[in-house]
Amino acid sequence: MAKKEKDTGGAGIDTSGWMVTFSDLLSLLLTFFVMLLTMKSMDTKTLTSVTSMFDGGVGVLEFSNLAAIKPVSATEGSEGFEAGVLSVLKTLDSRIDALFAENQKCEIQGKGSLEDLFGIGQEGNGMGTGADLGVLSSVFKISEDERGVVITLEAGVLFEGGNAEIRPSMWPLLDTIGKVLKLVTNEILVMGHTDDRPIRGGVFRSNWELSLHRALNVHDYLVSKTDISPKRVFAGGYGDLRPRNSNETAEGREKNRRVEIVLRRI
Repeated sequence: MAKKEKDTGGAGIDTSGWMVTFSDLLSLLLTFFVMLLTMKSMDTKTLTSVTSMFDGGVGVLEFSNLAAIKPVSATEGSEGFEAGVLSVLKTLDSRIDALFAENQKCEIQGKGSLEDLFGIGQEGNGMGTGADLGVLSSVFKISEDERGVVITLEAGVLFEGGNAEIRPSMWPLLDTIGKVLKLVTNEILVMGHTDDRPIRGGVFRSNWELSLHRALNVHDYLVSKTDISPKRVFAGGYGDLRPRNSNETAEGREKNRRVEIVLRRI
């Protein structure tokens, strides 16, 4: 007589299979909300800056409402520009060496005095005119404010983006500026500035740190390579606290990223 099979009550059926589908649903929902949060916190200024790189290009993308992007500096990828700068600096060095031979030291009280040392705006000084001096003035600017007379160098000329190491191609420029500074008796402030875009990753934790390290590197170069007395030179960083132009445009941000060499009035 055959034995009657025992009723197991469906014990062989896996009733937890629904949890797999439910887990997939939760994963999709989590991904969806993370995406919404990311889109909400997106830095629109950075997005605009990146997309502006495509402006004026040939292709299917058009950004007609964005301003045309400009090169970071005239020195990048331009051997002719650097050659022109070096040529003018070589002539300027000869002029400065002649002043050293005459032991002509002075205190700079105004913009015009410093421009005279650089040979800017003088006729018949052997420095050349027009395009030659235009090359030099495109590398640095001379101005004055309540602190004294200011030599301004754009960070894009001296440094790579987000970096504080001085470009080797700009060492001759600092050598020449150092020679001029040795002819004057003023105390010297080297101050770094940045734009207001926050730093994400990299070596520096903030714009203030970046501006300070850039100023310190210029300070150290002037002291160690051009033999300016360290008792005369001081360094500091303002970060993004003292912009000269609006940070709303790429051009304004480029001008705000700078190093200032201030000849203090005594």
